[in-house]
Amino acid sequence: MRVDGYGELAAALRKFGKDYYRIREALGRRSIESIQVSCRNLKYEIERNPDHKHADVLPIMQTDASEFTQDEETRLLTALGEYGRDWRKVSEAVATRNYTSVKGHFHELIEQGKIKASEYPEV
Repeated sequence: MRVDGYGELAAALRKFGKDYYRIREALGRRSIESIQVSCRNLKYEIERNPDHKHADVLPIMQTDASEFTQDEETRLLTALGEYGRDWRKVSEAVATRNYTSVKGHFHELIEQGKIKASEYPEV
């Protein structure tokens, strides 16, 4: 799939958040660096023109990629309840994160005392 303007990039951002690996898979052979440059260019265009047709993706691009949104955290907890610690299935359910970041955030939630490891079985 070829990127046509910013339409396909914006659609991928809506679907995958800032998961550049999944965006790369959706857009084809582009490098992650190329996608990041395109994201910066799109962000610049939206900031210059708030009425830009893809202005709705600006909040996605402004988030720190390492921070989970409340929606992502909710999907993570729901998926953990359904799949246990099957990180691949959990990451597919979260949809915007890969299995490594899902597993890492799971451990952060344990350290913060928000969840208990014993509530979610090993797979």
